[in-house]
Parts: sequence; structure tokens; C-alpha cells
Amino acid sequence: MEVILPAFMKRFPGVTIDHIDATADQLLARIVSEVRGGRLFGDVFGGALPYMAQATDQKLLAPLTVPEAAAYPAQMKSDFWIATDTQFYIAGWNTNLVKKGEEPKASKISLTQNGRIA
Repeated sequence: MEVILPAFMKRFPGVTIDHIDATADQLLARIVSEVRGGRLFGDVFGGALPYMAQATDQKLLAPLTVPEAAAYPAQMKSDFWIATDTQFYIAGWNTNLVKKGEEPKASKISLTQNGRIA
């Protein structure tokens, strides 16, 4: 943030950034407090999908239209939020310990396979 914010404000001199570094729990609690107090100071909120759902349920988010999101799949956007990053989990196993034919099936992958770490 030490490099990004000054560069952003230099490119957009009319925009002032007051970045608050906190957990999503802390940010959501702050937003709720601000809304209840009648003084919302934040424009952008980032957090995982459960926080977006909670903020949406509490009617804390305004509708959002971002043209670039048109290409996103439906599960990565709503009228109120857009996914900005994703996480992929890939299962693998040591082929020296798990022999051909003993590989875990895609629908049954677990932490252990035949007593060995898979």
C-alpha cells in the first residue's frame, strides 16, 4: 500500500484515499457502526463472500455496475459485489507411495489414502 496509494493519488489528484487495514470482521463492524450512526465514511469494502452476503443482507451495499465484469460467470458477481480474486485447490500425491491404480478418485479425495498422506 505504501507504493500503490501514492501512485494512485498522483494519477487521480482529486481522489483522497484513507486506507484502513483491518480484518473483514473489523471492517464490517465499523461499517455497521457508521451506518447506525448516520455517517458512512467508506466507499469500497473488500472481504470474502460470506462478508459480502452479510453486508448485502444488512442492506449496506449499493448497486454496482462494472463493465469489465460482463465477462465474469454469474457465481463471481452480483448486483452488489464482484469477485476480485479466486483460490484454487489442487490435490496431488506422491507417485512413489501411491501406486498406479490406487490413486484417489476425484470424488473421494481425502487427506489420507490407504493410511498414507495423499
